[in-house]
Amino acid sequence: MASTRSGNRRLYDDDERPAPHPPKRSKRILESESEKDPQQNKKLAYNDYTVGWVAALHIERAAAFAILDEIYENLPKKPGDTNNYTFGRIGDHNTVIASLPDDGYGTINAATVASNMHRTFPSLEVFLMVGIAGGAPGSADVRLGDVVVSRKLVQYDLGNALGEDCFQITAIPYRPSQELRNAVSALRSRHERELSRIPDLLCQMAEKNPHMGEYTSRDSEDLLFESTYEHPESEPTCNKCDRSRLVQRTQRPNNHPVIHYGVVASGDQVIKYAKKRDELAQQFNALCFEMEGAGFIESLQCLVIRSICDYADSHKNKQWQRYAAATAAAYTKELLGVLAALKAQEPQSVIWEQHKEKIDVLMNSLCFETIIARELSIKPAYGKTCTWILHHPDYSAWLDPDRYPQNHGFLWIRGKPAVGKSTLMKFIYSKLKKDYNVISFFFNARGDDLGKSIEGMFRSLLFQLLREFSDLRQVLVQPHLFLKTSRKPINWDIDTLQDLFLVAVEKLGRRQLICVVDALDECNEDELFTCLSSRHYPSITIKASLALTLEDQRDHDKDLEEYTDHKLDVGKGQQALEIRRDLLEKASGIFMPEEYYYAMISGLDPDEKSLDVWDREQITIEHMKRFVSSSSKGLAEVVGPLSFGTVQFIHESL
Repeated sequence: MASTRSGNRRLYDDDERPAPHPPKRSKRILESESEKDPQQNKKLAYNDYTVGWVAALHIERAAAFAILDEIYENLPKKPGDTNNYTFGRIGDHNTVIASLPDDGYGTINAATVASNMHRTFPSLEVFLMVGIAGGAPGSADVRLGDVVVSRKLVQYDLGNALGEDCFQITAIPYRPSQELRNAVSALRSRHERELSRIPDLLCQMAEKNPHMGEYTSRDSEDLLFESTYEHPESEPTCNKCDRSRLVQRTQRPNNHPVIHYGVVASGDQVIKYAKKRDELAQQFNALCFEMEGAGFIESLQCLVIRSICDYADSHKNKQWQRYAAATAAAYTKELLGVLAALKAQEPQSVIWEQHKEKIDVLMNSLCFETIIARELSIKPAYGKTCTWILHHPDYSAWLDPDRYPQNHGFLWIRGKPAVGKSTLMKFIYSKLKKDYNVISFFFNARGDDLGKSIEGMFRSLLFQLLREFSDLRQVLVQPHLFLKTSRKPINWDIDTLQDLFLVAVEKLGRRQLICVVDALDECNEDELFTCLSSRHYPSITIKASLALTLEDQRDHDKDLEEYTDHKLDVGKGQQALEIRRDLLEKASGIFMPEEYYYAMISGLDPDEKSLDVWDREQITIEHMKRFVSSSSKGLAEVVGPLSFGTVQFIHESL
């Protein structure tokens, strides 16, 4: 059982990979992420981060790092997460940045990084894939340093090989989330009225990071050669290429990057052949080619933002990569500023209305048929039994907010099997729900998989919590969760459920919640006032907690006596008292069905004296008949007149 007053707590093959030049400068950039920076004065929790930013290459991550407004301290890694993160803030957005492994580019590695990220940071609302790409000049005047923002992304190498020269594309275009599309549209509208802030943001980056000159200035020539003109294999640069084969383009009024909106083509192949580039660009109406977006957007509905560093032909080189990485990062920062403004303006009611259908689908998927089966099967406490717990000092201390520092909100009720733990927990639940908001889960060892699993517990508790406090359903407004609604049945994993429950609890503010969990083996949630019941084994210890053993409580023995008197009428007198005492001793604190008591009575060894004495007022004929029928489980009965009855046994049956 848990009571909480939770407040706010807390695209390139091996030979095309960017060379680490100049070595000293590259080392300095990377070291800045691990050194103790004076600005690193804040350490947030996993759930405080709302923007996930993935950069495939180290130069893309360096540009992202340099664009941060504030740098935060690192968080410890979670088990199973192989990503390395950078933490910081951009405007109002707490942002976590990750990159792919060195030499580990491509859609599969991108999908792995994305999966780890959204599992570790369950509160992420926005996912961005930011970096460089090979441009596809054609219908659009795409130039080096320009930015391409994905309206759609298509995996151009996904399909069926139908013959030697026949490949059927089966890829379905992916779109970013509606929230991101709205932000892109708003920023695009602003750029119709005023210039982009990319040049200003690059100047700010240069001022803060004077050693990053290659990121903030464009000193190289922008050379686009005809598609039919191949780069001489023996030449490392284009200095000796035939300038007469350059494509003639209209001169722009300035060198500011132009922002394009359209299709981004993604795949695991490196495109550095102009004819193939033009063929694919025409087929998909693509503006650029990259190698990671398809692995990222399929699971997270992210926005892909790319800046052009070459033309995906044989003349490609690394001279524009750092500048392109910086312009992509600068556009992303400008976009996040617009996103924050839109969020501030959008009423909560509008958000619910936009996502109501998907939220309802997710809510229904949390519920399951046997969600309260065990609770219903537990008989209520008899009479005034169990009332003693309401006055027990440990119970009172557990509910006392002032005692929280001593017990951390944990009350663990231990007891042997069948001593009445579940009945006591149901009693506590029934009393508390009269005055508090209460959610509960009773494990059912004989039930189905969900009735006896951690997954079932978290699904039940989360469902009840979000049903009780409808405003907390905002925790379900996440792109990766909305993707689940397109698949039936919806599969939930324990990590996601646990993280969602934690985030929802944190959003309770000063509202109080009591959570009753019966027969729970383990609970690591440190934000809750928690009361748990279990057997003595396996041995589980929680530091700074309260604990009581049920069979050691004198009031529990009184409950057992009252229960025994109710279930078994042994009459009055000295002999009845002795039988009652023997029964309670043999019961050892365990509540048992009445037939078990009759079985124990039949096991008592009567002496000769007790057989000779029969007090007809204490033990009537009706008592005897009931004893015979109950102790034999129906295989014997008394027949004939009451004055001279015969005990009839079923000896054999077919």
